[in-house]
Amino acid sequence: MIGLLDDFVQSFRLMRRHPGFTVMATMLLGLGIGAATVLFSALDALLLRPLPVEDPDRIVRLARVRPGGIEALTDFRQEVYLALSQRAQNLTKVSAILDLNAAYQDGEQPQRVRVQAVSASYFSVFGVGAHLGRVLRSEDDEPGDETRAVVLSFDFWTRRYGRDPAILGRKVFLRGQPFVVVGVLPSGFSGASVDTSPDVRVSLPSVSFLTDENEVRRGMLWYELIARLRSGASLHAARDEANALFRGAMEAALTGQPDLDDRIREYELSGDFRLEPIPRGVSRLRKQHSNAAVFSLAAAGLLFTMLCANVSGLLLARCAARRHEFAVRLSIGASPGRLFRLAVVESFLLAVGGGLTGLGLAHMMLPVFVMSLPPVTLSDATTVPLALNIGLDLRVAAFATALSLLTAVAITLAPAVRAARTDPHSALRGVNTTRMNRGRSVLLAFQVALCTVLLVSAGLLMTTLRNFRELDPGFAKDRVVTFAMDLDLAGETAGQLRDGLKRMLAGVRSLPGVRHAAYSSRALLRGTGIKVTIAPAGQSPSPGDFMNTSIHVVSDGYFDTLGLQLLSGRGYDLADYESVPADSKPRPIVVNQAMSRRFFPGGSAVGKRFGITGRAPAKADFEIIGVVSDAKYRSLREPVPATVYQPLVLGKGTPDVLHVRTDVAPAAVISDIRRVLRGIDPRLPLTKVTTLGDDVEASLWSEKAVAVLAGAFGIFATLIVAAGLYALVSFVVSQRTREIGIRIAVGARTVHVLALVSRQTFPAAAAGVLMGVALSVPAAKAVQSLLFEVSATEPRLLTAAVLLVLAATVAASVIPTLRAIRIEPAVALRQDA
Repeated sequence: MIGLLDDFVQSFRLMRRHPGFTVMATMLLGLGIGAATVLFSALDALLLRPLPVEDPDRIVRLARVRPGGIEALTDFRQEVYLALSQRAQNLTKVSAILDLNAAYQDGEQPQRVRVQAVSASYFSVFGVGAHLGRVLRSEDDEPGDETRAVVLSFDFWTRRYGRDPAILGRKVFLRGQPFVVVGVLPSGFSGASVDTSPDVRVSLPSVSFLTDENEVRRGMLWYELIARLRSGASLHAARDEANALFRGAMEAALTGQPDLDDRIREYELSGDFRLEPIPRGVSRLRKQHSNAAVFSLAAAGLLFTMLCANVSGLLLARCAARRHEFAVRLSIGASPGRLFRLAVVESFLLAVGGGLTGLGLAHMMLPVFVMSLPPVTLSDATTVPLALNIGLDLRVAAFATALSLLTAVAITLAPAVRAARTDPHSALRGVNTTRMNRGRSVLLAFQVALCTVLLVSAGLLMTTLRNFRELDPGFAKDRVVTFAMDLDLAGETAGQLRDGLKRMLAGVRSLPGVRHAAYSSRALLRGTGIKVTIAPAGQSPSPGDFMNTSIHVVSDGYFDTLGLQLLSGRGYDLADYESVPADSKPRPIVVNQAMSRRFFPGGSAVGKRFGITGRAPAKADFEIIGVVSDAKYRSLREPVPATVYQPLVLGKGTPDVLHVRTDVAPAAVISDIRRVLRGIDPRLPLTKVTTLGDDVEASLWSEKAVAVLAGAFGIFATLIVAAGLYALVSFVVSQRTREIGIRIAVGARTVHVLALVSRQTFPAAAAGVLMGVALSVPAAKAVQSLLFEVSATEPRLLTAAVLLVLAATVAASVIPTLRAIRIEPAVALRQDA
């Protein structure tokens, strides 16, 4: 114990005598550990961390998989919920959930909030209570006029009320109806969702006050169902039981509706039933960003490995510089084991310092990282704040600790073994051998190889981002502004606002600098709209052709506003936007190219008829009068969906978005458009104002983030290689100063000196480049899912990465090589005498 304590004291003294080396090594390790810790925090929150609830392994969700592999979660009627909650033996609790938007008012100006209506069993499914007040109870399922209860999420309570405890008992209004705040939920609880959270939760019967009364009365609401598996029950038995109850409840419900359209009846009974455990919750971002998160952590791991190799190389160099000291220690009785222990202790202290520095950097970087994350766009195009709980917890601290211990092992072995193998005779005689540099050369080659892999990956991802930005999305993104509206917040129906909406459109179109303006039911890049199954008249869709078409409702001028070209046929007449005869069939319809190619290949689609159906032959519900060009609707990466454009009849349809195309910079007319809208109806709530160019950039957030991270890692890796090479060349020159001086004294030319120095470094760099190129191909194929219109083996990128590494190699070697050439023989001989 005393000997070990003495080793720590000596290592501390050595580190104090060389503060530059200590600070540089600690910061390098700290940067690697900090970056890896931040990215692991995001990966852990998105993919690995279990739900922060009681016994998450027993929580299950019910899902239906429609023909074609489309998973539907919010797809269960109330009859199914009642059957499961009352008769299921393998499920202890079953809860129904319905998400919607509503106007929240507690003061003058209403704001749109995300509301989740839940059955009283919801909180017992998760086993959570309230942070403040209480959660919803069974009596809340039968509220009176003044006792409708609402509980707030912790984040909404923080944002809106600054965590004011006096919120309990406060009366607020949802869609104009009074509610009483009875509780605040715990921090970090977002139900089954990992990355989104509703602002408020109400009891399930309160839906009747927050949505269309006709839908409630006709039972046309669909819920998401979650449950808790009974202890000892098997998942297989629970699934079979739930499937039988589901089928029975649906058949009974549909039997009671004899006038129901056969296509709807067929749709309701289609698909496979699933019961899935969700111990880590469900996530909208998991499928979209999991590959990018894994790649980022892997890239950080490669960079961290390079940093460890770099620090290990520095320790090897210092070990070589201390050969005389080690030889003296061995000569006076120290054992090789003692020297090994000294090197281990020093490396351990550096690793501990790097770990603490990394945790400190991660603590500072995490808030910035979380703030940079974009909001989540839901399936109904609603944008909500990200609720992903990314922070330093015990799991993350354990990861950082394990990384620090791994660092200690990685940077210790080579210098410790070298110290223990010191030959006192050759060291005291000042003999240098090329074998002594072999370890540092291997580490340099390893760093160069990893650097090449990172540079190639960065090039592929940056090319992918460039390809997306150069991609024609099919619409005029540069000069189009979108104004998202929520008429529910205005407190009036679309029919009441019909005249106001017409005057708004006319007023906006009359503004200087405005070329076109139009309404629509959905903004671009915020979803594909309502999905239906269609087929040409008289034909049945194939089993895998379920939900094959999107429907968008648009006003007059929409195609001109978005820059969509009429390719054949005609567009809608103004009369089409004034009325839609219910008994007029086939009705005129405009479709896009993708729809025309998919269902009517080989000729013009104009005049062709189709219908919305299930499995039965389609009727001639619609007749195509025009075909317009394609446009990306949900993502630049996804293929253009088959799309049908229906005319928007104000008063019968509700516009959600106003699109305005300008002849000038959009920012120059936004304030004028706002003034027109407010002047006609000051109650009209504009929930979001953006340009299509900004929406395109926002849709590329994941690609941009990964490209930026990969580029930063590639640049940092290049600097690390350059620093390592500079240190190696400098060490070679310093160790062989006497030899170089003698060679120059006996007439060696400059080229011979350059060759002498280069033989110690450039073979290692060249071997690293070759190994890096070989590794880059499988590495690039591993990230193929992140790429777009670029080959994983793109030769130009491989060449560019090799040239960049070689350029860094040459640049890092220039100064120490010039120093070698300029050595004065007399000075060199006196220095080693």
